[in-house]
Amino acid sequence: DVIGTAADSTAEVQGIVDAYQAILANADGTANNATSPSAADYTKLGVTGIDTAAELGLLGDVIDGKTAADVATPAQIQALADAAAATVAYNGTNTAPTQAQLEALGVTGLTADNLAAVLAAIDAANSDGTPIASLAELQGVAAAATGGAAAALTTISAYAQSNGGTAPVAADYTAAGVTGIGGAGQPTVAQINAALADADVIGTAADSTAEVQGIVD
Repeated sequence: DVIGTAADSTAEVQGIVDAYQAILANADGTANNATSPSAADYTKLGVTGIDTAAELGLLGDVIDGKTAADVATPAQIQALADAAAATVAYNGTNTAPTQAQLEALGVTGLTADNLAAVLAAIDAANSDGTPIASLAELQGVAAAATGGAAAALTTISAYAQSNGGTAPVAADYTAAGVTGIGGAGQPTVAQINAALADADVIGTAADSTAEVQGIVD
C-alpha cells in the first residue's frame, strides 16, 4: 500500500509516476522487447511480495507480454505479483498457485486433469536450487508436464480398455498427477493395475486424472 508519507514530496510523487510509466512501457503487448521494471518500481506503487530475483524476473516477463489495459490499476499488478510469487515459492508443501493464477501469468494448455502434474513439475523445477525465473521457463515446465500427463493417461486408459497389455508403472501415475500409491496404508501399483484390468473397468473410466484418482482412493 502507498501511505501518505510515501507521497508527501514532489520527489516521491514523481517516483510513483515514473514507476508506473516503467510498467506501462513494459506492457506494450509485445514480449521480449522492453526493459522490465525494477523491484523499487513495484514498491513505489505499493505492490508487495516481489522479494527475490526469480520473482522479479518472472513478473517482468509476464508484464512484458501484457497490454496497458492488463495493468491499468495497482490491484491488477498486485494480482500478477501474487501469482508470480506463489509460482516461484511453490515447493509442494505450501499453497500452490491456482489454475487461474497460472493462466493469468500466460501459461497455456492447463486443464483440471493435468494441473496436478504441472504443479508437481513446478515443485521439481523450484527445488533444484534455481527457481523458475521467466515465463518461457514456466511455460516449458508446464508443457513438458502436460505432455507427460497425456501420455501417461493414454497408457493407463489403454491398459483398462484391454484388461491387460503394457502395465502402467509408478512413473505413469506420477506423471498423470495421481497420488496416494505405494505409501504406508496405500494401494500398490500392482493393486491399482489389477483394478484397471478388471473387465468392468473400461478405458473411458480411466482416461482422466480425476477418474484414476477415484480408483486409487
